[in-house]
Amino acid sequence: MSVLCTDVEVEILDKTNTSIGVDLGLKTFATLSNGEIYNHPKAMNKSLKKLAKLQKQLSRKQIGSSNRNKTRVKVARLHEKIANQRNDFSHKLDLCQYFGQKFRFLCESPPPLTIRT
Repeated sequence: MSVLCTDVEVEILDKTNTSIGVDLGLKTFATLSNGEIYNHPKAMNKSLKKLAKLQKQLSRKQIGSSNRNKTRVKVARLHEKIANQRNDFSHKLDLCQYFGQKFRFLCESPPPLTIRT
């Protein structure tokens, strides 16, 4: 399926002559060139520690046992929870919408994350 829009009017925005750099990193979620820092959510750190513990337990279970299957399901649920926490945090922060209002630029959002079960 293909959609082509030819009669769409484009809104021209005024130039503000302001620019900002956004660094998405590992230690902090985002660091801006004006000095603002956005940290990762602390609830996710707790979940990541729990994930490490569960994965360690899973690796020590005997392959094919029902206890291993139960632990595997727990690990899968925790992976889904962490993905939901990341999506929730990025939607709440929404850098594109925030800076689009301040600095008048448009962001193209990536496709939504899909989880296969």
